[in-house]
Amino acid sequence: MKIAVAGATGFVGSELCRLLSSMHELTILTRDTQKGHLFFGQAFTIVEFSENRPDLLISELEGVDAVINLAGENIAVARWTPEIKQSILNSRLESSRRLLKTFKEMPEPPKTYIISSATGYYGNRPGETLNESSPSGSGFLADVCRQNEALAPEFESLSIRTIIIRSGPVMDRGGGALKKMMLPFRFYLGACLGSGEQHMPWISLEDETAAIKFLLEHGSLSGVFNLTSPNPATNRQISKAIAAYLNRPCFFRLPAAALRLLMGEMAGELLSSQQVLPERLLEAGFEFKRPLFQDVLST
Repeated sequence: MKIAVAGATGFVGSELCRLLSSMHELTILTRDTQKGHLFFGQAFTIVEFSENRPDLLISELEGVDAVINLAGENIAVARWTPEIKQSILNSRLESSRRLLKTFKEMPEPPKTYIISSATGYYGNRPGETLNESSPSGSGFLADVCRQNEALAPEFESLSIRTIIIRSGPVMDRGGGALKKMMLPFRFYLGACLGSGEQHMPWISLEDETAAIKFLLEHGSLSGVFNLTSPNPATNRQISKAIAAYLNRPCFFRLPAAALRLLMGEMAGELLSSQQVLPERLLEAGFEFKRPLFQDVLST
């Protein structure tokens, strides 16, 4: 297949491109073509993904079978000021709207469109077990996810197979959330957050990229899929596992009030509980390589 990927230079996108490149022809959509060339060299076609060259985007996407949209600013790079929150939202909506406008102007748009959302869609749901049919919750990330997912019917109206992936925090020792979580433990400062009993719907980087490839290559699948481990863990369980792996203690507990003082509104996401299960992915026959959190640490 010919596949275009937006957000390819990110933590998940770069690994996904590596996985797909052995069997598919890839085009990279990026706002910064210079960065794209530095990142990927001459391995893939690099196309400017901006409102400045809509004609170029249309021509480069001709003959492309699928587009995977992972574009969006990292939600954890800075404290959530009103400006940062607006930027997080805009970075997702603008890429989706740009692709929608492009597809509408193409005589034959891509057959498949995969858009990245997140388990933040469900909000704080302690005591609940959540699947793809569970309603959205409240909070900033839930609102971002709802607005971005709301564009899906417009892609479907173009007879495009549309898939929404609601990913949990993607875990790998080499980067992403886990690398940041491990840092305080290395300095003997690791702690459970709040009560530690809140569930975290994580997924390994290996399973995240394999699941996207699985959905891409199974043409009968569409709609919403939770990309999370079938074994969500509590913050306490994750903290204890990291401590054991690094041979460090985990005696401390960072109170919720202190976390909110340090991180502001973002702390609410770390303290929220989401026991999210990948029901549709399992029903479709996907097999997880790293179903337990300890499996991620052992890679």
